[in-house]
Amino acid sequence: MVGILLMTAGSRAAQAQKIEAQPPQYINHVYIMNKGVTPLIIYYSSDAKNWVQDTLTPKAVTPYRAADKFYIKVYTTGDKYVQYLLQKGKKYTVEWNDSADKWDVFELTN
Repeated sequence: MVGILLMTAGSRAAQAQKIEAQPPQYINHVYIMNKGVTPLIIYYSSDAKNWVQDTLTPKAVTPYRAADKFYIKVYTTGDKYVQYLLQKGKKYTVEWNDSADKWDVFELTN
């Protein structure tokens, strides 16, 4: 285990609402939203070596407890993937980029 809390899919929507209502107590979390219409498989890690697989629900925010570093990896096609280092306390969205043929991660500012 890499020291990151994984929540079940059934509790994600309710948990996301609680987090939005009380953000100060969740500063050690990373929030990721799947902007797509289908579930998205990601891998996350605190060291970019030991990866844990999870599925992001479409149009939902998924909170993850983050260590000092929080990496995500998303496969695009075949064995190609993109990898991002995210900052705890921040919100991100994962979106498909048609022109680059890859997944992009953007920080949400609201």
